[in-house]
Amino acid sequence: MPSGKNVHPEDLEVHYLKTPLVEEMAILGIEDKSDKHAGAEKLVAIVVPDFEYLKQNSISNSKEAIRYALDNLGRELPEYQRVRDYLIRVEPLPRTATRKIKRFELKKDIEANGFVQGEVSDTKTWTLSDEDKILLETDAGRALVSAVKQNKDDVEMIHPGMNLEIDLGLDSLSRAEMFAALEQTFSVEFEGEEAAQALTVADAVKLVQKHAGETHGITQKALNWGKIVREAEADFPEVQPILEDKTIFTGFAYAVYKCFNLFCRVFMSLEVRDVENLKKLKRPFLICPNHQSFLDPFIITSNYPFAYFRNIFHVGASQFFQSGFMQFVARMLHVVPIDPDTQLMKAMKAGAVGLKHGKILNIYPEGERAFDGELHEFKKGAAILAAELDLPILPVALDGVYKVWARGSWRIRPSKVKVRFGEPFYAKDVVDPALENEARYEAVTVHLKSEIAKMIEEMRK
Repeated sequence: MPSGKNVHPEDLEVHYLKTPLVEEMAILGIEDKSDKHAGAEKLVAIVVPDFEYLKQNSISNSKEAIRYALDNLGRELPEYQRVRDYLIRVEPLPRTATRKIKRFELKKDIEANGFVQGEVSDTKTWTLSDEDKILLETDAGRALVSAVKQNKDDVEMIHPGMNLEIDLGLDSLSRAEMFAALEQTFSVEFEGEEAAQALTVADAVKLVQKHAGETHGITQKALNWGKIVREAEADFPEVQPILEDKTIFTGFAYAVYKCFNLFCRVFMSLEVRDVENLKKLKRPFLICPNHQSFLDPFIITSNYPFAYFRNIFHVGASQFFQSGFMQFVARMLHVVPIDPDTQLMKAMKAGAVGLKHGKILNIYPEGERAFDGELHEFKKGAAILAAELDLPILPVALDGVYKVWARGSWRIRPSKVKVRFGEPFYAKDVVDPALENEARYEAVTVHLKSEIAKMIEEMRK
């Protein structure tokens, strides 16, 4: 390692294989070509997911889930033993007759073909059988191929046996958009668990056929987020609770939040700035904070005046709100429990319905908690809603919460926490309205991330 310390891969593999998401793993020392560590080696993990486990547990975004699990396990190790880079492999690892991993062969392959974080290391040749061709020539098959290519235009071949995420390279957002496009084309709606269990092209085609039946001559429709969010109606039960007036319960929840706010100011030395940027806005609008901990929504929301608090709502991953206690928490937080990774269209409609009823949407563009306090990739859901409904976005920066309740830990530690409310902005004021939709959403997302990054940088000075 660059520090001069030695690492034994077999010991690390035992530790990292504690996650049930991974069936096989090989950890290798690959030459670090960065200027800072030239000549030393860095740790790279070759990972084979446990696809059966993923399917049984409805985990669709395996790359993100595996990265998340490896990051959490790495936090239990000294810094120099943590794996930062990994490759996904669909086929089993090459082994000798005595079942030992052929590490030299894997290392030689990586060094010959280069390394891209999180990419697939396989070079499998796919051949279409007559049965495969028939499946892809159905209306459902053609629509799926078109939906995939809308998100991955560099895909040369699509085979029914290909994994949507690993073989075709669809990330959680593009995968969700693919299913949303299919729902729009066939006027159907998939259950979240069904979509999560559709891991391959064939699975997805059969899912469409299950809901749409035998179809003939259906034309694939390009995903139109503007039409979807503008025409969204409150026609599903998950949205109804946030539209109801629950003054007594909301008053009780507000009192609890204010007590929590007092606790934060003592235990976390909570510092809140520029809350007047919130108070000058008129409903509806979007509040977009960065995400560091499960405590984020409680800390931020506890600073809202009652008139705003009673109208706030979130769209959150449904798997976190299954138990009776968590359903109570969902009511306290005004959460619409829909998982955007598997039911993106439904989640976007829920956000649009709430906003059109004059509510305030609290949405985390990162979509996951950042264990290291740094900003991670922002998703475009907030940008779509703000641009298409012509509503302002209020960027919010918070810092230090990841030290109070770290990801993957149940220990609560005292630490300084800062919150800053930024200047609200409209999409039309920061990007050219003449841009195509995807370019507009991307530009708004980049601007939002930039504003939050600036505030965090200033808070850390």
